[in-house]
Order: sequence, then structure tokens, then C-alpha cells
Amino acid sequence: MKNKTMNFLLFIILILPLLEPLSFKEIIYLDEIYSILKVISFFIILILYILYLKKNQYKMSKILFITIIFQIEIYISTLISNGAFGDLFGQTISVFSVVMLVELYIKKKDQDIVLKSLCGILFC
Repeated sequence: MKNKTMNFLLFIILILPLLEPLSFKEIIYLDEIYSILKVISFFIILILYILYLKKNQYKMSKILFITIIFQIEIYISTLISNGAFGDLFGQTISVFSVVMLVELYIKKKDQDIVLKSLCGILFC
């Protein structure tokens, strides 16, 4: 039970920076703090994802692959229309982080049904 609680707490801590309220975008220092936390959260999730794939000898999932394809399409579209890449980078980090984190917690066999339901709600 303690392990499940710690996993759920880690899930909440890692996903919290990805759920920045829009009102925080107006306050520059809060936006910068959230951006830094988002990047830190992304790298932690990326390391956990890579370690999990190596340990269990899995390949990258189809969902993550399709997400990468869509993000490349968005980058090409932004490049053609001379858009802002700064905002797009933050969105890309959030999308990849959520996809990898949800995938990690769905693949782990020791997670309870409540956590899987929460992941399903966040992913839809």
C-alpha cells in the first residue's frame, strides 16, 4: 500500500507543473517558475520513461510515436507561417510529459484501478 501511495504522490508532483492555470501567464515570475518546473518535470519523466523501457525491454509506444508525428507537423506549420516557437516548445514539453507519464502508470502492473482511471481521464 505504501508503494502505491508513493507512486500516486510522484504522479501528482510530476503532473502538477503541467497543469498551469492560464491566469498565471499574466504574472511573469509565476509563469517563469512554472516553465522551469515544467522542464524539470519533463526531464524526470523522460528519465523514468527511458529507464522503464530499458528495464522491461519495451519499445516506444504507438501513442507516443503518433504524438511525435503530430508535434512535427505542428512545428512545420509554425515554421511555414513564421509563428512563435517559444510557446510551441512549452506546449510540446507538456504534451510529451503527459503522454509518457500516463503511459508509465498504465503499464505498471502494481497500480490500482483509481490511478488508472485518473490517467484515463487526463489522457482523454
